[in-house]
Amino acid sequence: MNIAKLSQTPRRLSPARSVLFAVFFGCLFFALLETGLWLAGVDPYFRGHDPLVGFSGYAPLFVEGKAADGTPIYLTADNKVGIFNRQHFTREKGDNTFRIFCLGGSTTFGHPYDDATSFAGWLRELLPAADPSRTWEVVNAGGISYASYRVAKLMEELVAYQPDLFLIYSGHNEFLEKRSYGKLADLPSFVLDLNALLGRTRTYTAVHNVIDALAPAGFLDNGGRSFMATEVQESMAHMKGPETYSRDDELYQQTVTHYRLNIERMAAIARAAGSGILFVNPPVNLKDMSPFASQHRNGLTPSEQARWQTLSDSADAATQAGRLDEAIGFFEQAVAIDHRHADLL
Repeated sequence: MNIAKLSQTPRRLSPARSVLFAVFFGCLFFALLETGLWLAGVDPYFRGHDPLVGFSGYAPLFVEGKAADGTPIYLTADNKVGIFNRQHFTREKGDNTFRIFCLGGSTTFGHPYDDATSFAGWLRELLPAADPSRTWEVVNAGGISYASYRVAKLMEELVAYQPDLFLIYSGHNEFLEKRSYGKLADLPSFVLDLNALLGRTRTYTAVHNVIDALAPAGFLDNGGRSFMATEVQESMAHMKGPETYSRDDELYQQTVTHYRLNIERMAAIARAAGSGILFVNPPVNLKDMSPFASQHRNGLTPSEQARWQTLSDSADAATQAGRLDEAIGFFEQAVAIDHRHADLL
């Protein structure tokens, strides 16, 4: 055996080592590319774009103005008053000022009253008492009927106003505006999640921008995305009444997915601005609030519906008579027949 010849034979890497080297150099290349795009000022696509809906236009909530003493301020645009409270804050934030933007829907607004009775109004009164060492600016940016996709869009404007904290109270308006998700709705949720994850990278943004520049106009938006009006178009305002609502399980799941993506977008927007963000979990009063519409499950036969109605009526009568244990028994039998009737639940 020729020992010298054997010693010159190159060593081959094992398959496992080959994979590790490929992954390492791939990650290194990606990290260098991301760093270069960051230095070039490319922002992640996910921060400034909703993955499922677009908007036909955008009118800013705040415009420049001057206070009575001539101090430059931002104040609520006149065309937004009614949907939003009138608010103002200094254009230049003081060194000791902590600026909080409260966002969400009617609860944040203070509806059916106004900012003075909202939680933003209470914070404005209580924070100086809790910590007088700071100057607190609490801005109520809650819009009546605003859902999460509109809140996220609004945050894209508010990051320019030196926020220290976003306080988000959102979740009750997600089904209020009619919209469809087109072909995007046919994609599995993990594909939408992957798209959102990639959208956080600057590499995705650069590739998207190149394709958008070279492809025909609107090529990347041909998935059937809804384009929402500049301001809220409530379903209730354009329908005969709540009885025209019907159950749509597919739309429900799409809406939940969209809500989760919007929450993630809000966090990403705040993080990019160097701001804190706090989400409030909205309480739901199921005990004292009846649903405005109820619908039987699909496939309920006439005999099942008749039996269900008898049990439901018996449960109501037992409840009124104070025989609660008996009523619960009737209710449980009715639920066994139809577990999706909202008023029964």
